[in-house]
Amino acid sequence: FFFFSSRRRHTRYISVTGVQTCALPILQEGDSKEFFSEVSTALMGYIGDKLNVPAAGLITDGLDTMLGKKGVDEKVVANYLGCLKSCDFKRFAPGDSSNGEMKDFFNTAKQAIVTMEKAL
Repeated sequence: FFFFSSRRRHTRYISVTGVQTCALPILQEGDSKEFFSEVSTALMGYIGDKLNVPAAGLITDGLDTMLGKKGVDEKVVANYLGCLKSCDFKRFAPGDSSNGEMKDFFNTAKQAIVTMEKAL
């Protein structure tokens, strides 16, 4: 019991810190594909920790149902899933994103984590 409580208590800190530690240097380098990959990993890792499910086994379609069962507001879920879908689109779409777009998305992803933390 203590392990899971401790894990949940530090999840937001680790995820926001993880986004900043891993994605911010990549943002500064301007590698958009790698940046969106790191943000996606942080978002999935965070939600996996919160739901006590391995992030590797999560899919975005299943998250909608899982978060709904937890009583998370639909708007919060839609915003979070929107960030994940944006990451996937940006990683695999042709072309690169500008630094300004990546900075805006970086802040959006951090806010999505904070909002989800409040909802859970």
